Amino acid sequence: MNVEFLNFSCHAPPPLVKHYNCEFHELSTSRYVFNIDFELSRKLPEHAMIAIMVHFKARDSQRVVKFIDLKLKICDVLGNINTLPVVKKVLDSLMQNSNLPMSCPIKGNFPYRITNLTISDENMIKYIPAMHFNITLIFSDRQKQLGKVLAQGLTEARG
Repeated sequence: MNVEFLNFSCHAPPPLVKHYNCEFHELSTSRYVFNIDFELSRKLPEHAMIAIMVHFKARDSQRVVKFIDLKLKICDVLGNINTLPVVKKVLDSLMQNSNLPMSCPIKGNFPYRITNLTISDENMIKYIPAMHFNITLIFSDRQKQLGKVLAQGLTEARG
């Protein structure tokens, strides 16, 4: 299976987010590197949430399927990374390639970086059918959006 990312973007309006940048580059077929850096103007509120949504559409279909739709406290996710087997491989790689804390607090006035996070067909779930996908992460606090990360792409059989 080949994976192709078509778009990767982030948006984080002030005042909580002082600075942010995100980018991705294709290293080779089905191999991408992602970099994200951000700095908060103050400590992230302990009750801040992350919404994780994954939608896909089979290549030969018009029907969009909601595969994942989760909303979790960010501090709970960080505090329980090692107990989430479904995403453990991705989160382990994320933690190895970043200076993100393993638990709250997420400090203000400190530059956080995710550097050279590599995503390829090697660390994707095997046997994924040919499809278009959309992965959205929305960070919020008390119903107010703090930031958003969007990745869009497709998978296809190797030719």
